[in-house]
Amino acid sequence: MKEELYASPISQPSRAVYWLCKVNNHPIEYKYTDSGKGETRTETFLQLSPIGKIPVLKDGEFVLTESHAIMFYLADKHGWESWCPKDLKIRARIQEYTNWHHLNTRRSSEIFFNQLMVNIGRGTPAMEAMLLKKHKVISDMFRILEFWLRHGNLYLVSNTKPTVVDLSCYNEVVQLEVMGLLTDVQKDFPKVAAWLKRMKDVPYHDEMLAPMGKFFRKFKLSANM
Repeated sequence: MKEELYASPISQPSRAVYWLCKVNNHPIEYKYTDSGKGETRTETFLQLSPIGKIPVLKDGEFVLTESHAIMFYLADKHGWESWCPKDLKIRARIQEYTNWHHLNTRRSSEIFFNQLMVNIGRGTPAMEAMLLKKHKVISDMFRILEFWLRHGNLYLVSNTKPTVVDLSCYNEVVQLEVMGLLTDVQKDFPKVAAWLKRMKDVPYHDEMLAPMGKFFRKFKLSANM
């Protein structure tokens, strides 16, 4: 029986899980779930995920939420060790990043959401005020990412191959790039800029991002896609 993934290509965490499955040629039953249409707030969905968010993985009777937990589970279950190495120190670095991610890299989604609301005429003064501060938010986040890529690391926690944290982080950061907000990244954060280029070479990159590009163009969020 295939695992079921309740997700949407517009959701950054959903894309990270989907990308992990694609690069490992892993068949999974994709259950498209549109949070914009209230599909994550139905009684049926809330029985799966009381928090009402995607992605959600269903493996038989076992249900798991939170993208990082899902990626760890799939990697361990199916032996995708290169994506979630068992090396003690690398695994500790992965856990370090995932704990940092939620209140840092994930903040890029706040910029995306606020800009979307402004563009469709539903923005609030608080949203517009936050957008005025977006460059500081980005700079603070990239300063830490630049540190993670120190010592010549090609990827966030590994010098040889990307791991689940690269998939997770990239899906947040690439939205800022598509919105045209990273014009100074090469000058100010050269290690991050080089990492972004390397991530574009990961198989299925374009397929994974295509629906997001369509969505961004529809709502005039895109400057680069």
